[in-house]
Amino acid sequence: MKHFLCAAAVAAVGVTSGPVAAQTPTPSERLTHGPIELHRNADGSIKRGLRNEIQTGYWSGFAVTAAAPYTSASGTFQVPRVSYSGSGHSYEDSALWVGIGGDGDSTLIQLGTEQLVTSSGTASYYVWYELYPAATVYLGHTVNPGDIVTASLQCAAACSPGLVQTWQLTMTDETAGWSWTQSVQYQSSMASAEWITEAPWDSSGELPLDDFVQATFDPVSANGVNPNLTLAANGIQMADPYGETSSPSAPVGGDAIPRARPAPSPHPHRRRRFRFPPTPQK
Repeated sequence: MKHFLCAAAVAAVGVTSGPVAAQTPTPSERLTHGPIELHRNADGSIKRGLRNEIQTGYWSGFAVTAAAPYTSASGTFQVPRVSYSGSGHSYEDSALWVGIGGDGDSTLIQLGTEQLVTSSGTASYYVWYELYPAATVYLGHTVNPGDIVTASLQCAAACSPGLVQTWQLTMTDETAGWSWTQSVQYQSSMASAEWITEAPWDSSGELPLDDFVQATFDPVSANGVNPNLTLAANGIQMADPYGETSSPSAPVGGDAIPRARPAPSPHPHRRRRFRFPPTPQK
């Protein structure tokens, strides 16, 4: 029910932006979507936001950790329409993904969408997966802003930390009507599950975050159940080198991460805080 209500509510929102590029198999350079980078205080403790969210360099969203291994994670989200923020970089980027591992360790298996916009305002949208630190694999499927996408990963064999596991990766675009699945081998810590909006990296370093109108995950699951997310226990706030911020709000019902909207900034194009108003409920 949450998925249906979210899809109906989100699809009704009108957005405008610059031109959209013809779909191409890959960006000009394969980007990296890496493990979490924590910001720390002078005493070594983790920096935290006003609502106890941990602060990071390029992750924003939610993560869960537990003693038991995570064997599956799933999230449904709307692909945001993006525009150039005026950072001065030749292009800006954002990625929405679901993953396992990477929160406190160097393993990360993930899949999602990427939204890239050039300084001329031309935007391109991609579907990808990554078995970190291997290169990002871009899929040949077309994805467009406004599409409702579900990304999921499920351990199918050798599902214990320390082993090379078999993972089933699945991506479905409900709007466009396509579905993709692939089996891969990867040795994951299985120690965390995440639902993230990220500023990816290229060979020169972290990219500026583009302006996205909204970013909604609804619903999400870990090990097949509601992860019961809260800001204090699971929230992640991004503060990047460009002075930009991206902040989550309280999830609805523990498994819905409501949509984001950019708020006015005292420093246009340099600092953007994203608010998450509640998802409409019936």
